[in-house]
Amino acid sequence: MLNRQINAIILLTVALCLGSTSPSLSADSKGRKTYQVDLEIYDNAGYNELVVRTSARKNGCNTNAAKKGCVTVAENYSGDIYFRIKGDSQCARGQQWALDGVQLAGEDAADKPSLATWTTNKVPLSAQVAEDFNADSETGQAGFGQAPNGGIWIHSKNRTSLPRGAPGTAGYSVWYRLRATCGGDANTAIFHDPKVRNTGNR
Repeated sequence: MLNRQINAIILLTVALCLGSTSPSLSADSKGRKTYQVDLEIYDNAGYNELVVRTSARKNGCNTNAAKKGCVTVAENYSGDIYFRIKGDSQCARGQQWALDGVQLAGEDAADKPSLATWTTNKVPLSAQVAEDFNADSETGQAGFGQAPNGGIWIHSKNRTSLPRGAPGTAGYSVWYRLRATCGGDANTAIFHDPKVRNTGNR
């Protein structure tokens, strides 16, 4: 079966803790919440696509403009965000599709980053985003932990300091791109890119 890169961006409102298997809570956070995004490998006329099945409103994204895969980390909480592939994940030669990468870009951008932006690995992040998600500030590559059945998870510290005022008016959002490969072969990589929002602490 042929593979092609699918550039699907999701807006994530979270902060990640790279490479940590048991991230500690931010001192500013009152607690920790768990979010889950379910994905599926979809056969589109012989091409594999990575698509999101979780509704936009399930993970705190309550606006009409929210897209599937959106995550909003609640104010004053840190967040553990789990991504998993559901359904048939078998691929070539008896291998399995598995998620193996998270990249961030497009802080507070209304439109998703272009494919060229993602692939150049030059997506400068602010110090706040890099710290929240434990991400490389130049490439946008974020740390993640392994989860069962080919899944991964990231931690959002959500530590933006917010002024007094109406809830939901501060913080930031950033686009994230997930990568899945067949048996770890980079030549088979397929992607999806939604959005996440960090609402911060006050």
